[in-house]
Amino acid sequence: ILLAVHYPPYSGAGNFVQRGDPTFGPTSGALNACPLGYRLQQAFVESGQRPDAVFSAHAHLYQRLTFCDADGWEIPYLIAGSGGHSPVESMWTACDGSKGQPQSVPFDAILPKGNNLAPGQSVRIAAYNDQSFGFLRVTIAARKLTGEFFTVDAQTLTLSDAFVLNMDTHRVYA
Repeated sequence: ILLAVHYPPYSGAGNFVQRGDPTFGPTSGALNACPLGYRLQQAFVESGQRPDAVFSAHAHLYQRLTFCDADGWEIPYLIAGSGGHSPVESMWTACDGSKGQPQSVPFDAILPKGNNLAPGQSVRIAAYNDQSFGFLRVTIAARKLTGEFFTVDAQTLTLSDAFVLNMDTHRVYA
C-alpha cells in the first residue's frame, strides 16, 4: 500500500509545530481538527492496515523520515517537494523568520500540538536536503521498495539519498 497525501504528516522542520497544526493559519476555525499524522495512525489502527510508504510534498524540500511502530514495523515517510518551485525551504527557519540550530541526522520529528505518538512509537528524520532542487525515484522489485533522491542543477544530476524497504521484514535500510 502506497499512500500519497498533500501535506506532510510528520516533519523535522523547525516550523512544523505551527505548520503541522490544523488549528493555525487558514484552517484556524477548525478548532476540533487533529494533525494529519494523528488521523493517519487512527485510520491504520481502525482498519487493521498499514501502508508500505507514505508520500507527501507541500514543503519545498526533501525529507526522509522513518516511522517505527511499537512492534518494530517501519514505514518510510517521504516529503518530496523540491521539484522546482522556488525557493527551496530551509529546515531551520521558524514561521516568525527566526533561524534555528541545524541538527545532524538522525533526529526526532517535530510533533504539532495534539499529535502524540503511542507508547513505543517513534518518528525520526533519516535524511533531508533543504539546499537543492531534486526529485524522488521509487521502484518496487523482488519485495523491496527502493527510493532514490536526486538533486539537480543545470549541469549535474547527483544521488543525494537512497534507501531500501524490505517489504517482508518491514525494515528500512540506507
